[in-house]
Amino acid sequence: SYKQWEEENIAPQVAFEILSKSNRKGEMEDKFKFYQQHGIEEYYLYDPKKNRLQGWLRKGKKLNEISQMEG
Repeated sequence: SYKQWEEENIAPQVAFEILSKSNRKGEMEDKFKFYQQHGIEEYYLYDPKKNRLQGWLRKGKKLNEISQMEG
C-alpha cells in the first residue's frame, strides 16, 4: 500500500488495478475519483475476464481516458 501522507503528500505517478469477482462498480468509481483528486498521473484498469485494458492520463486536474490502447 502506498501511504501518501508518509511520502510528503506526493501522489504516486501510476496505479494499476486488476479487476476480480469481488470488485464492485461503486468501489472502482470511488478509487478512480480518489486517484483523480489526489493527482495521480496515470491510471490503468485491467479486466482479465474480458481481456480488456483501459487507461487514463492526467491533463491538468483531470484524468482523461486513452481512446485507443495498443500493445
